[in-house]
Amino acid sequence: MTSPRTVAVVPLRDGVSGKSRLAAALDPGARRRLVVALARHVGEVLASLVADGGLAGVVVVTADVPFVEEVLPGLNGNSSPDRQSGLPIRSRVAEVIPEPPDRPGLNGALDHAREHVREHAREHGAYPGADRVLVVHADLPRLTAADVHALLTTEADVAVATDRHGTGTNLLSVPLEVPGADGFRFRFGPGSRAAHEAEAAAHGLTSAVVQRPGTTADLDTLDDWAELPREIRARVGAAVGHPLTAR
Repeated sequence: MTSPRTVAVVPLRDGVSGKSRLAAALDPGARRRLVVALARHVGEVLASLVADGGLAGVVVVTADVPFVEEVLPGLNGNSSPDRQSGLPIRSRVAEVIPEPPDRPGLNGALDHAREHVREHAREHGAYPGADRVLVVHADLPRLTAADVHALLTTEADVAVATDRHGTGTNLLSVPLEVPGADGFRFRFGPGSRAAHEAEAAAHGLTSAVVQRPGTTADLDTLDDWAELPREIRARVGAAVGHPLTAR
């Protein structure tokens, strides 16, 4: 089965409010560097898939467009360093759109990004052949191109990649168009795996769960940090400036 053309959607808030549950281990500057390091890793993985033809494109939806344009690989089309993190910017890979002020929250931001993809595919000729969106959270330090490919090639209509607890959703692949008044509703929040499976069933769509080391490992707490392999902790710790331990 040929993988459908998919646009990845990456929600990314800003550089100051993220990773608040790690405040006991990291000061605000270190948390910013962590957000940058994790987002750049995910961005590089998705960029490799765009280059190889596995993705039609990448859309980043954010409350802080200037922050994202500074820190993700090459969104400014140059190699200058981010002023606060000092990390280099590489080749251009994504489109950045602002969150709508009248639709707060993660699910509202994702609805807006999906509508943006639909509009640009229909009216502007962008993302030719795109018929799916893949939501990818920006805090997955073990994510690989093979992990993303596993979702792109699933036989199910909806693919849910869970967190390490098996209850949340770290990646979600859904059709761009789903019949119905509201279409497929994003249901991120507590228990989102079950909520997304129920949403698929309500629309008569098949669903599959994907659990891989690279898709289950997000980084929100010190327990998440402890579960990461040593080499991943070393890479992330070097970017942050020190390992994550309670202060």
